[in-house]
Amino acid sequence: MENSISKEEARAFGKSQRRSLMSTGLVNSSSEVVCELLYTHINLSGVKVVHAFLPMLNQAEPNLFPLLQRWQNEFPDLKIVVPVSDFRTKTFDQYVLDTSSMPSYSVKGIPEPEKTEMIEANRTDVALIPLLAADKWGNRVGYGAGFYDRFLANCRADCKKIGVALYPFLDQELEHNELDVKLDCYVSGQGMFSCIN
Repeated sequence: MENSISKEEARAFGKSQRRSLMSTGLVNSSSEVVCELLYTHINLSGVKVVHAFLPMLNQAEPNLFPLLQRWQNEFPDLKIVVPVSDFRTKTFDQYVLDTSSMPSYSVKGIPEPEKTEMIEANRTDVALIPLLAADKWGNRVGYGAGFYDRFLANCRADCKKIGVALYPFLDQELEHNELDVKLDCYVSGQGMFSCIN
C-alpha cells in the first residue's frame, strides 16, 4: 500500500498521543466528551447487548464507566458486557457488567467484572472497541496481541463496530489485510465519524 502507515508506526503514534494526554491532564475531560458523544449518537432501540471495555487508566484509555452506568440506569434490560482476558489463548470471554460493583484487576492490571453471566460474541449488537489508532477507512490497530481481531471475527456482520480513543484518527491509510475486521465508525474527543468502507 503506497503512502500507508505501518501498524508499528500507528502504535507509536497512539502511545505518543496517550502520553501527551496524560501529561496535560486531559484524559478525564476528553473521556467526558467521548461519553457524551456516544450517548448522543448511539441509538439503543432494539439493542440487547453492548460490548464495552473498562479503562486501563495508567494507559490513558477512555473512561466509559460513567456512560455505562447511565445506560444501565436508563435501559435496565440492556446487557452491557466487558471482556475477561485469557492471556494463554489471547482470547477473551465477555461477561455482563454490574456497574454497582467495583471491578477486580487481572495480573496485567486490566479491570474486569465478576464472572457472572457470559454472553457469546455473536449476540453483540454494538461493540465499543479500545484502540491505539484507526484511519478513516475503518482500519484499526490495538496493542498487537489480536484479542479484538479474534473477538470481532466471531461477531455478526451487522454488529456496529465503534472504535474509541481520545485523539483524532490517522490521515494516512493504516496497513491492513483481508482478515482485518473494519470499524463502522470512530469516536474521539474531536467528534464521531463514520468510516469509509
